[in-house]
Amino acid sequence: MKIRRRRTEKSIKVFILLLFAFIQLLQTGCWNNRDLAQLSIATGIGIDKAGEGRILLTIQIVKPSSVMKKGKNGGSGEEKAVSNVTQEGDTVFEALRDILKKVNHKIFLSTVQIIIVGEDLARDGISDILDFFERDHEIQFKTNIAIAKGITAGELLEMKSETSDIPARYIAETLKNGDGRAKTIKTMLIDLSKIIEMSGKQIVIGAVSKNESKTVDAEGVAVIFADKLVGWLSPEETRGYLFAAGKVKSTIIVIQNPSFPQKKVSVEIIRSSSKLGINWENGRPVFTIKIKAEGNLADQQDGGDLTAKEPLDQCEQLLRQEIMKEVKEMLKISQEQYESDILGFGEIIHKYHLKYWRGAELNWKETYSQTPVKIDIEAKIRRSGLITRPAEPK
Repeated sequence: MKIRRRRTEKSIKVFILLLFAFIQLLQTGCWNNRDLAQLSIATGIGIDKAGEGRILLTIQIVKPSSVMKKGKNGGSGEEKAVSNVTQEGDTVFEALRDILKKVNHKIFLSTVQIIIVGEDLARDGISDILDFFERDHEIQFKTNIAIAKGITAGELLEMKSETSDIPARYIAETLKNGDGRAKTIKTMLIDLSKIIEMSGKQIVIGAVSKNESKTVDAEGVAVIFADKLVGWLSPEETRGYLFAAGKVKSTIIVIQNPSFPQKKVSVEIIRSSSKLGINWENGRPVFTIKIKAEGNLADQQDGGDLTAKEPLDQCEQLLRQEIMKEVKEMLKISQEQYESDILGFGEIIHKYHLKYWRGAELNWKETYSQTPVKIDIEAKIRRSGLITRPAEPK
């Protein structure tokens, strides 16, 4: 009985000590807690090429007071919600540290939504500048990366938008919207870390430019060989790449109306998959791409019932031809002009045909550009929406 009583008393004492420690922890808060008023909240980073091997760093910092004023005034007010601060340096870290002479608080990097690399700098190589972001504990691995096309990264961060007061957030969100268009791609820092060291696969990065109306355009991708920018894919070539890579989540493809060829039909792709493979002919590889796409009729110009068997078969054939055309255009430019294996056929050979890869790795750029590709596409149109044919005026 005494032993049981002693155990009970000991358990109570332990419980009280643990409770006391927990209360003390709640009172002290997080050990590394920092007052937001003492931080400069960064939302975007731009990196451009400067003279003599130096870089020009642009940090976009939010002005909390301006954002609060605009919120209270219903969006009115002429004060900018952000401030862009620039600084040259030999390295990203040096420029970032030296920028503190221009701001009154430490820069908080965990809120950065996008890192934009200037075109000129990207052509020299991106590995050196990305090294800091891969090492730094504040930068999120899911931070978006983009390449500026025809404009500097700093200029992009200065561009205004009617729908957002913060340019960096606006650019990041337009890249995210690419999932519904399949004409660009959202690339994250973690994607670069995984692929940039592969010899059998090259990476593509979302491109951002300025259009004729002087607003941001997030279309197309930058093609990277090793770590250097070698060129661009157009929006249609980008969609061909995404179809071949099995990354199309949704997109709209416009084809001819088979009943009235001068009119158009929109097909919404709702499901897509792809399988890449290697066949062997006379001891040499032949690349294979098998694509399956399913879509719905989204809208139709002029009359005719496209759900009948013959016109439906014609629509599916036209859909196959359009996807085939975009995939072939992408392959032609990636093989003949850029010699960049963006689909990763080299990685497939490395994984399943190691003996061949050991002999081909050093000259894979040339081998990839000369290897034939066989493409097989299956396209189906499943539904027509709530109607089978458009209303016709009487």
